[in-house]
Amino acid sequence: MEKLLQAELRIVNKHLPVERKTLAQLLKEEIPFVRCRDGSIHVFKRSELLKLRNLVSDEEAQKLLLPIVIQVRVDMDTPTGFVEDSLEASVIRRILGLKPPLDRHDEKLHLYKPQLFELRYRFSTIFQIAVVVELHEADLLVDRERSIP
Repeated sequence: MEKLLQAELRIVNKHLPVERKTLAQLLKEEIPFVRCRDGSIHVFKRSELLKLRNLVSDEEAQKLLLPIVIQVRVDMDTPTGFVEDSLEASVIRRILGLKPPLDRHDEKLHLYKPQLFELRYRFSTIFQIAVVVELHEADLLVDRERSIP
């Protein structure tokens, strides 16, 4: 069952990038793009790159990898997005007007449907969604589905 689920997730996530590039690199390209797992290319809107550039420092532009991939757990009661990279989380907090975490050890950012929608609406080419499932949670879901009469 686990192998089947992993295969399905690979199919669902075939649009994800094989490699990511920094914001600074993309701004230098005539046509800013990255290659995706399925062989297609993901082209960035220059206007979005420039808007994002206004939100980050020179140093951050050299480090920020794009597209920012938000992991969305679909096995939870409400689909919830997660971003674990501290720079990516910081940039998203600035975009959404969120305060930094009180505990610096908790850099992981949790995003809910309205926030995911806003990010994709304002920066449609900057963010990509990866569908993820905790495998032991998925096993519980399958067991629950089997027990439903």
